[in-house]
Amino acid sequence: MNLFGKLIAGLLGYLILGIPGLILGLLIGHLFDKGLAGIAADPRLSDPVYRAKIEASFFRLSFQMLGAMAKADGRVSEMELQAARALMQRMNLDEQRTAEAMTAFNAGKSPDFDLDAALNEFSEVVDKRKDLVAFLIQTLAVMAAADGHLDEAENEFLMQVGTRLGVSRAQLQMLLRMMAAQSGFHGQTRGGGQQGGYQGGGQQPPHVSEAERLEQAYWALGVSQNDSDATIKKAYRKLMSEHHPDKLAARGIPESMRALHTEKAKEISTAYELIKANRGMK
Repeated sequence: MNLFGKLIAGLLGYLILGIPGLILGLLIGHLFDKGLAGIAADPRLSDPVYRAKIEASFFRLSFQMLGAMAKADGRVSEMELQAARALMQRMNLDEQRTAEAMTAFNAGKSPDFDLDAALNEFSEVVDKRKDLVAFLIQTLAVMAAADGHLDEAENEFLMQVGTRLGVSRAQLQMLLRMMAAQSGFHGQTRGGGQQGGYQGGGQQPPHVSEAERLEQAYWALGVSQNDSDATIKKAYRKLMSEHHPDKLAARGIPESMRALHTEKAKEISTAYELIKANRGMK
């Protein structure tokens, strides 16, 4: 049983009691344990053709979903279009890849877009790769929050996509809660200051207390304030490992999208530093 499985077994009681911080054990453990364990053993990943097929499918579906999500509230606003273009610039897409992204985005927001067909195609390509399903949801959440917030329609759309790909609503809610907590540390120094504009969906309002911010840091790591220092360190190291560029590449995450996930590593690191300082950890 790996770290995530142990978190499930050891902390499930807290979840039943309603104490937050068990997202990592319940969600990531459930989604990633088998999927990540099977990555190294999957001989297809050494095939550049198969890897390219996964990357192309992930890239295309992500922007199709972004387009479909933009129209989830009934119309695609100019602000949403601008946010999509800004996201492509943030990903440093070249002219060809930008054109591919816009084609997929426009397909997703068209009235005749077949959501089920697109998701079925992706499922066939990834073939039970639960890790990629989870990373797709994370990518969509980051992309959706590129305009500064994740509204109710976008949140519900993510729920629909996740459940159609085999993830329960409870697990999705926990994933989005953890990501929102992480986003609260976007663009901030380890001391809590800002480093330029905020791009995520969890911007810190000025009235957030130190206690609330600390609670958010625990959520960001998927741990509880009742956990030991050792447990918190293990959870942090595991999260950082999962967001390492090499690990992302090994899963078939397109290079242009890896930056979105490595940004999450910075947020996680900032949250961890806050917890360390509060606990006096070394």
